[in-house]
Amino acid sequence: MKVEILEKAKKRNEILKEALNNYNLKKYDLVFNKMEELEKELKPWDDPYLLGHIYALLCNIYFSKDYYNEEKIVNYSNKILLLSGQSLFEYTGNYSVFHKDNIEKLFAVYDKLISSNKDYAFWGKARLLAFHKEYEEAERLLKQAIKMNKNNVYVYLMYGRLLEFQYKFEEAIKQFEVALKFSSNIEKSLTYQMLAYIYQK
Repeated sequence: MKVEILEKAKKRNEILKEALNNYNLKKYDLVFNKMEELEKELKPWDDPYLLGHIYALLCNIYFSKDYYNEEKIVNYSNKILLLSGQSLFEYTGNYSVFHKDNIEKLFAVYDKLISSNKDYAFWGKARLLAFHKEYEEAERLLKQAIKMNKNNVYVYLMYGRLLEFQYKFEEAIKQFEVALKFSSNIEKSLTYQMLAYIYQK
């Protein structure tokens, strides 16, 4: 069983390596095929780090001139938030995976969506601000998002993580407990993992 798991992990890493090579060669169609194949196979709890890289790579492609798609950009950046212990701003720190230039572009996408009063744009931008340690502005946006939609579990997940980054563990726990009230089964599982991580700290 252990050998089988290791073989599967090795195969997945080879696929990702090949996809990155094709991405660098701008052979985006080949990247889509491989990444979609992996995305269907992986569950968030299998390998969140690898899955996050898949989402980040797809997000990068949708920033390119020929494939530009704001809906896809937001979709894949939001998916990263759901990964246990991972979030977009942790991947943006790795510019070999998520290009540095695309961070500013992503800010622009979220600003455009915020002007259209899309609640998910508020917590999306809050994540990026948290990466830059602009915690006060990030918290302001999250509070706005809660006013717009008090039942959005992702806002509370992001709020909890924001407080966690500032070592405000008691306050973070309260936000995750609110998130549990609105969570689906998958979101509940991830929220419990985040809570367990805080209690471990």
